[in-house]
Amino acid sequence: MRFPAVVNHLLFTFTGMYNRSTRRIDRRRPVQENIMAGKTSIWPFAGAAALIAAAAVFVTIKSESKPGPELNAGLITNHSFINGLYTSMDIFDEDEVFAYIFRNLDDEVTIFPSENYFYFRFSAQGQTLGGSLSLKVGKRDEGKISLGYSIKPESRDRQKYFSVKGGARDFGADDGVEVVKVDDFTYNVTYEERTVTFHLFETGHNPPQKAALTPDEEYVCSTFDESGLQFHLLFNKTIGKMYWILNEDAYVPEEFTRHSNTVFIGDRTEFFWFADSAYNRKVLIGVNGENVLHNNWYDGPFDQLADNYVNTGAVNMTSYIEAHYPMHKGNVDKFGRMLNREDARVPVAPYRVYWDTREFNKIDSLAAAVKDHSALLEQLTAQIYYVPRDYYKNVLRKK
Repeated sequence: MRFPAVVNHLLFTFTGMYNRSTRRIDRRRPVQENIMAGKTSIWPFAGAAALIAAAAVFVTIKSESKPGPELNAGLITNHSFINGLYTSMDIFDEDEVFAYIFRNLDDEVTIFPSENYFYFRFSAQGQTLGGSLSLKVGKRDEGKISLGYSIKPESRDRQKYFSVKGGARDFGADDGVEVVKVDDFTYNVTYEERTVTFHLFETGHNPPQKAALTPDEEYVCSTFDESGLQFHLLFNKTIGKMYWILNEDAYVPEEFTRHSNTVFIGDRTEFFWFADSAYNRKVLIGVNGENVLHNNWYDGPFDQLADNYVNTGAVNMTSYIEAHYPMHKGNVDKFGRMLNREDARVPVAPYRVYWDTREFNKIDSLAAAVKDHSALLEQLTAQIYYVPRDYYKNVLRKK
């Protein structure tokens, strides 16, 4: 997820494409123990209490097989939400919003998402808002930290009726903000005589251990998505395409419901997965269209590339992106950013953006019919995105 939503939506639509941690991620239980058939999908962050001043995915991950409870980790209270609603902060004053967010940060925080966005949600002046502070590659070494936020109606369905309202800009020395590099994965940010240490989460650059690769595949990188899931990105040399598989070497904070014999849906994220049992892995094949369109934490891993490892020289995305998206050859840098469009990147989204779960009903028969594994993966991970014609049919216009 990035700000503003409209920018990503247009990129996805018209191009046809779409972190230093002081803590280690633990080993997780076997995959089979995490599959619970017959569960009902649970909407993430349901209820107004979700939208308090809480930094996105800032939790402590323990070293046991499954994270245990931590003081205040992920605690959401209606008390804080209501107090926020009654504040008089000017939500359209970027300086005031930045000061509010920064004053509420812990002395040390971890940015988990690989694109280096520290997401947050909060309530103020009768509104619920969401956004991020970001330490982007390039800008952070220029002494800048970026802020972006917008008003977000609580109901996902209602969001389509409202235009994007919020603010976005960079903060640096002229604003009384000092950004200092400690090492490749640690930055100190000082504002109002207070310093907050930002740790950029280290996913590592290691091929999957539990999942196997086919002879046709190359490991590209590992990433951490704002949904809380971790991924490996693979490149298939035979078909010249990339695709995402779930990183199950670490604990997976998700439960899965069986959709069919070979297809599962994540109960929290609503991601769809192909159970590639021959290679002991789950391949991402679908992301919910509402989440994509509304640019939330479940809009898919398309923008979460391994920027920090590209920055250290461990990864170079250019050749892979140019192979997958030949129309961008010569127009992307090593991070996968477009050279002719400022602050835009090629979205790596080799999966279906779906609007109805029935779109995956024929996967079993497809898997049975297509014997060549690379050819099957090419079809399963075809990049498909459209907005249903009647999606905005009954748009309410706010006067």
